[in-house]
Amino acid sequence: MTYLITANLVFTAFFLWYLLVLKRLTFFSLNRGYLLFSLFFSLLVPLLVVDLQWFGADAIPVVTLPEIVLRPDSVPVLRPVVVTAGWVYALGATLFAFIVLRSLWKIQQLTRSAEEMKDHTSEYFVNDGYHAFSFFHRIQIGRDVNEEIRDMVLEHELVHRRQWHSLDVLCFAFARIVCWFNPFMHMAAREVQLNHEFLADRETVARFGTDYQHSLLNQALQTQLFPLTNSFFSKSIIKKRIIMMNQKSTKRWSLAAYALVIPLIAGSLWLNSCSEQAGLPDGQQKAMNLSDAMTSQKTDYKADEVDEIPSFVGGQEALLEYFRADFKYPEVLKENNIEGRVVISFNVETDGSLTDVKASESDDKLLEAPAVEFVKKMPKWNPGQKDGKAVKVAMKLPLQYTMN
Repeated sequence: MTYLITANLVFTAFFLWYLLVLKRLTFFSLNRGYLLFSLFFSLLVPLLVVDLQWFGADAIPVVTLPEIVLRPDSVPVLRPVVVTAGWVYALGATLFAFIVLRSLWKIQQLTRSAEEMKDHTSEYFVNDGYHAFSFFHRIQIGRDVNEEIRDMVLEHELVHRRQWHSLDVLCFAFARIVCWFNPFMHMAAREVQLNHEFLADRETVARFGTDYQHSLLNQALQTQLFPLTNSFFSKSIIKKRIIMMNQKSTKRWSLAAYALVIPLIAGSLWLNSCSEQAGLPDGQQKAMNLSDAMTSQKTDYKADEVDEIPSFVGGQEALLEYFRADFKYPEVLKENNIEGRVVISFNVETDGSLTDVKASESDDKLLEAPAVEFVKKMPKWNPGQKDGKAVKVAMKLPLQYTMN
């Protein structure tokens, strides 16, 4: 889940820059590359291993423990895996996968019923109706498309085919399945196809001139669209295409707008490092999900160089038993029906003692003091180990107060 969150945050940042600045520029090929780069970089960045010291940071990495739920009956338990979110995500992904597969099936059915125009050209096939679209190497033009503009339509679709626009569309179609909950991913998929039309229009109008624009307006009457095809006739974007065809070319100095993406890349790497070091708050981390770089006070360590992370003596069950035996749900919280989450951060020193115990996050100030005082009284932990030597590690312990 953290992978998806990080990837979508990064993609959203890149896409917002596109909407605010780059979309207005007439560097259509660069915009195409930018959108594809945004997609693949955002999916890749959560997997990258980055040392925060590259950014000038020297903080001790944080290992987040599974969350513990505290109840008035003094029987703390590990928060169970919340399956609802997983089921909702799976349902949404299944729905969008069905939409993509259905579109592919419709294209296949239409392809089977199409006939090759051998008497005119082998470049395209015809279908019954007013459909004009391309999907990879296959171009289809409806019988009802006026013969006078058929060459224009064909040239337009040939650009889509030569530049492999369908590959972009398919990549974003699968991205919409995985990231269906992100509205910006759906917007980006539409922008990708709109940019494809700009690219094809630019080459076609260079050949046919203003006649092409007039024909586009006169003939855009009815059409059946498929989400995975590049369709010539689309009333919803005709105005945008006409405006862009008549827009003056962007001056070359505007290319600097693409250079400003470098801070976005650096920020994405920093965000990924921070998310890795902070751990996940959902209680599903494994012991090996350590930060990308562990540091003691003097020496840096990579995650695969760390032999053991700190642990409560006796393990997680012993930690639960410790809370079960000694933690009392504060009366002031009971009386005021106060619930919420608090995250206690602390360092496990080389001798196992806990230092710098404090509440780093909390839903209510009243939740902090009881948890901090309780953690401070904990016995020494097993310190982190590297080559048989103890190392200092920062930890986080999420606690959930609930009256349920």
